Amino acid sequence: MKKIIVTLLFLFMAICQIVAQTADVDSLQNLINKHTMLDTIRVNLLNQLAWEIKGDDIQKIRIFSEEALNISMQQNYEKGQAIALANLSLFYTRVIQQDKARNYTNEALTLAKRLNRADVFARVYIAIGVYYINYRDNGYYIDPINCFQEALKYAKEVGDDDIIIYALWRIGTNYSDSNDNLVEGLRYMYQALEYAEKKGKIKFIGEISSSICIQYVVLGDLTHALKYVNKALSTAQKSSSAQSL
Repeated sequence: MKKIIVTLLFLFMAICQIVAQTADVDSLQNLINKHTMLDTIRVNLLNQLAWEIKGDDIQKIRIFSEEALNISMQQNYEKGQAIALANLSLFYTRVIQQDKARNYTNEALTLAKRLNRADVFARVYIAIGVYYINYRDNGYYIDPINCFQEALKYAKEVGDDDIIIYALWRIGTNYSDSNDNLVEGLRYMYQALEYAEKKGKIKFIGEISSSICIQYVVLGDLTHALKYVNKALSTAQKSSSAQSL
């Protein structure tokens, strides 16, 4: 039974990720197509689109981020430049190119420190946390949980709902993945889910529900696991129905 639930969860997570991102990605892409001027507005749209991309479209993260970076440098728009660097760090971490990921991570952090802006720090600390989930640099290591806590702090200052939800979720998954504190992991995941529901962030609800389900499978609580399987599936169905209207 556990194997069946886990298999279903990975399937549902993929479905939720693809379905939930579609509306936001399509909307941003349409705005970018209409706004052809090479200015800060286009940079912000490109950076947000790079953040929204999931699944098989991963190379588009690099394409959009590089364009955002180039325009930012031309316009001397350092906020856009820092966020583009953070997005490139996330991309190269995901495609397992550590040297490039490290370089973009360090560049993003250096620029963030110079700018000293909460909205930039929030995005950059997410990239740093994701990097250190995957890599250790010759023994040098930063606890990803600390990075996500920093991102959460700065995101709350500026009301960046996406980063608040993502940071809470990532703190929870990291507690759980280490098996040090599954209960604490669940506590953060519940906070992420509650905040996502409050803000109507459907793109997160399915994936977070799936993560919660997996924790209950690990704990041997199949009743609660099935509850969150159903929640993940229901979210994907609602999102798909809304997009077809």
